[in-house]
Amino acid sequence: MGFAEGEYHLATTQGDRVRLWSARSITGLKNARPATIWEKGRGVWAAEFHELEYQGRKRWFCYFTKTDGADERHRMFAMASKTGSIKGPYETPWQLRTDADDRDYAIDGTVMELGGNLYFLWAG
Repeated sequence: MGFAEGEYHLATTQGDRVRLWSARSITGLKNARPATIWEKGRGVWAAEFHELEYQGRKRWFCYFTKTDGADERHRMFAMASKTGSIKGPYETPWQLRTDADDRDYAIDGTVMELGGNLYFLWAG
């Protein structure tokens, strides 16, 4: 959950989609209508939104886990907002290659900035 653009935002995953709940107050999230940011996945988990500098401008990135069907095939994916708004729209997601042979389980990713460098961390 975070605060941006004058609202609180809560990211959720619901099996095959990433949703974003937005409201002017935290308690308002209870009655908020979710926006579907992306759907078409399988085994979608753990979506996080991060505002990052990209090609000289701020954009929102959504990181999430999904699979092609088998649990051991869960991998990390990302998608970037087409505009500066957390609400999107978003580009088509791409897989983040966490190992050269694409054999390793990768879930629950997050972004960390340290010493001016950007790092991606995940469990696997």
